[in-house]
Amino acid sequence: MHRLLPRAALRFAALALAAVLALPAAAWDDFLLRDQGLSLHVYKHERLMELRDNGQLVRRFAIRLGGDPFRPKRVRGDERTPVGRYYIRAKNTRSNYRRFLGINYPNLADADRGLADGLIGEEEWADIFFANVRGSMPPPDTRLGGRIGIHGYGGRPEIPNDWTEGCIAVTDAEIDFLFAQVEVGTPVLIYD
Repeated sequence: MHRLLPRAALRFAALALAAVLALPAAAWDDFLLRDQGLSLHVYKHERLMELRDNGQLVRRFAIRLGGDPFRPKRVRGDERTPVGRYYIRAKNTRSNYRRFLGINYPNLADADRGLADGLIGEEEWADIFFANVRGSMPPPDTRLGGRIGIHGYGGRPEIPNDWTEGCIAVTDAEIDFLFAQVEVGTPVLIYD
């Protein structure tokens, strides 16, 4: 025989659920990644990136972004830094910007948006889908763009404004540090 929960218990459950659902995305990500090893958290408006280990702060980095950082990334060449959950999918020591940590942009959410907006076709969507499923870099030659990642300055002096084509830039010393710390598969969470 089923017993109904008392009204007080139902109210408590409803309030608890409402409180959990009201958490900002960054708080959810902190909770979900608390026992998952290293992760990178990028806060575009603050021009800040954090390296965390099991949710605990390891180090903060000042960053530079794409030339149009506050509007959502839509297409190749728009100089916008994407927002979402990504993963390091490539490490390149032979970069014009010292070192390069490539992320899986476009991810599945980006591909779904691109298909819905008519920017890519079903075949391109499938190529992006399967690259993400395999854990490899998505094709960079769709209208959505690609080759987004974290890199250094490549020996150039520090630039006080946003200058990349959509990537996240840190100093050369910082990209050396990050390159030694993170592995392919490390989560990269990019927030507005």
